[in-house]
Amino acid sequence: MRARRPVWAIVLTALAGLLVACGGTPEPVPIPPRPTEAVTLAPLPAAQAPTDPRQALALVPADAETVTITNWLAIRQAAGHDGLTSEDLMVDRRDFWDKAASTSVLLTDGLLVEENSLFMLDYDFTQEDVDFEVRFRGPSGNGYILGFRSTLDMARVERAVQDRAGRLRGAEVWPDQFLAVKNVAEQGEPTWAADSDLIDLTSAQAESTYLHRGCLAFTEALGVDATYDDAEPILNGYDFEHQLRPLTAFSVSFSGDVATGRLGRDREDLAVRTELIDVWPRTSPVHLDDAFTGMPLFDPGSGRIGLTINNMRAAATLTLTHQLPFAICRGTPVVEEPE
Repeated sequence: MRARRPVWAIVLTALAGLLVACGGTPEPVPIPPRPTEAVTLAPLPAAQAPTDPRQALALVPADAETVTITNWLAIRQAAGHDGLTSEDLMVDRRDFWDKAASTSVLLTDGLLVEENSLFMLDYDFTQEDVDFEVRFRGPSGNGYILGFRSTLDMARVERAVQDRAGRLRGAEVWPDQFLAVKNVAEQGEPTWAADSDLIDLTSAQAESTYLHRGCLAFTEALGVDATYDDAEPILNGYDFEHQLRPLTAFSVSFSGDVATGRLGRDREDLAVRTELIDVWPRTSPVHLDDAFTGMPLFDPGSGRIGLTINNMRAAATLTLTHQLPFAICRGTPVVEEPE
């Protein structure tokens, strides 16, 4: 095992002092301006826990293709369970998960939750002691960063890792930062935090966030059950080669009943991308109309699309299965006609 290092010893020059704010004149239907966020993710002292889940992006390898950030502390607050002990939540867990699923979009059910009983009985901690969770996938492998509450005795987590217990098998514990990590970037390797464009796709207010490098194939966004008849009206009505600009990354973040798609600043193609939400065909049991309600709002200057959530589970399903028409690739889709 390599020597432990202060988690935030990487100097995040691209992030220090970065201001994330709305820009440009909204057209034609604006999203209400969001408050200016000062993202100051400079290195923290070695013995200090991170205060913002997005700080974990300093540990995500640069080649990761997807990242989910789940702010469990914010979700517990939304469900009215903030301040309860892990023992309280173990007893009242069904009530918590029912409330969480009805008040927040859950992109994960929590890394440790299926083995809560094991961790509680043998090590005296559970998923409910996790304040935030970051998971990532990419060619270098899959990994995670768990941020535990700063009052937890991390010796309990260290014992679980030493015993190779459950989902913590193969993890490392950084007790001074209250973190358990797996497959994170080595010191000096490039990370997601070095790319300010990716950081601009995040929000401190989000309860959960899905980040994706690159765009989505047209057929992927249509869904696995789509047919040529489903695609034909879209193919005849749009010229994606000329109407869309390249898309290098996007995110969808959720807070309460609001979903925000972020595609990067100064998106001249945002009107067309937003329009696709309204005309997208129903090709699977879960459709955009099931997840969202009302008129989508958009702001080309900040590159944001705002949606009101109608069904939390449906919103999570569409996000995780990439049925997101506003994030499709530029170019002419290739869809084979039936013989």
